[in-house]
Amino acid sequence: MTQTESGNNDWLHRSSAPALTVSDDGYIRLTWSMLLGLDFSHLTSGLDEEPGQLRDAATTTLISGYTEWISNTWPAVSIGWDWLLDMHDRKVSLRRINDPRSNILLQRDDGRDCPSACSAWQTGRFVDRLDWISLVGRHIGIVIPAFSRQRPTC
Repeated sequence: MTQTESGNNDWLHRSSAPALTVSDDGYIRLTWSMLLGLDFSHLTSGLDEEPGQLRDAATTTLISGYTEWISNTWPAVSIGWDWLLDMHDRKVSLRRINDPRSNILLQRDDGRDCPSACSAWQTGRFVDRLDWISLVGRHIGIVIPAFSRQRPTC
């Protein structure tokens, strides 16, 4: 499994992945090992445009967005998910906040379809293996601030 930042479409032509087909229901069926063998490129990412929630006199800021990745196969496997800017222990990061959306349905090794909820969960496990956080952060211009240990004075 490798990943690249998309710049041109020549990666579509250099795939050594197995031939994929789209089923009548629109899914591309893959086993876990087939999914692990695919190369993915970052297609696009963006910020959601919803305002923060008001609480008394202060505003809670929620910064969230989406990202979409695409395989180097034809037909292309597409995986997209939503993320949230997360601050934990004075560190800023992005975290996936739901199951990914995709045109794949995972299959067991014996060829039977996994239930859709299981397929979505497994696809989420796959996404969590990708080094997507730094690439998406660069794409949308998120700067990870250096925190000062000094307390602000009033």
